[in-house]
Amino acid sequence: MRESGGDTSFQRQQERRRSFPHAIEPNVVGCADGIEILVAHLIKEKHHRVVSIWGMGGLGKITLAKQVYNHDGVRCHFDCFAWVCISQQCHGREVLEELLNQLSSTNEERQEIVILNEDEIARRLCTKQRERKCLVVLDDIWTCNVWNSLQAGFPMNEETESRILLTTRNKEVAYCADENGFIYQPLSLNEDESWELFEKITMFQMEDTRIISFHLTLEFVWNNEMSNHTADSRIYYPEIYAKKKDLGMKMLRHCEGLPLTITVLGGLLSRKDSVNEWDMVHMNFYSYIRRGTDLGPEYE
Repeated sequence: MRESGGDTSFQRQQERRRSFPHAIEPNVVGCADGIEILVAHLIKEKHHRVVSIWGMGGLGKITLAKQVYNHDGVRCHFDCFAWVCISQQCHGREVLEELLNQLSSTNEERQEIVILNEDEIARRLCTKQRERKCLVVLDDIWTCNVWNSLQAGFPMNEETESRILLTTRNKEVAYCADENGFIYQPLSLNEDESWELFEKITMFQMEDTRIISFHLTLEFVWNNEMSNHTADSRIYYPEIYAKKKDLGMKMLRHCEGLPLTITVLGGLLSRKDSVNEWDMVHMNFYSYIRRGTDLGPEYE
């Protein structure tokens, strides 16, 4: 049995990993092709029961899944939706119960679920997917054993218009779920896309009130309504921008096109105004990234 301190630590880790489909990232780069491909396979391809997004951590799987889940075409095509983030210590009944709760349309249905055993929950979940067009997202399945603990809740060998969108770091999981399913692997961002994402986070950050456009000339102008804002008005001149871009490009080479790493780096540098502060991060890049120094809880 795990000690209570360990339980608390593990729970905190799981809470940080938890994903919410409505929490859309404000800065999305390099996803357009993937969104188009995945949406097409979900709503047009009839022979793919499971559509999987596979790739290493930090590659942007969850970001892509959220974009697809909230896509207008997807929202119009399916009748009901469910999204569950799977923990490494997955409890099958809890996941199936949560899915059935999200797909149920009345409070009476939800109240009944509490007293059902796992087999009955799985049966009702299957029935719900046969009767309606459901999109179920299983986010971050780590092993085939986890999938095996859940598959009783899905009508895998039957004709149904319901679909599963699955994200995983393990390609074998995608094959376990559906050997005939569609598997999509996002690519790392190229140099231009990496800079675009980085710049959006570090240069185009939004304050509590509206900011007027910030262009590559890098003259950043606050409008009149900002005169009473507590933050100091700042003007970025081209020479400062050039120095920051040089440092930024050097640091981005270490990010290897991983959106999560770029986002962490950008979140850190967005809080640092001077070139000297950027240079300090550059000189201690790995230390800052690994420790999460000065980062908010969303980047830990």
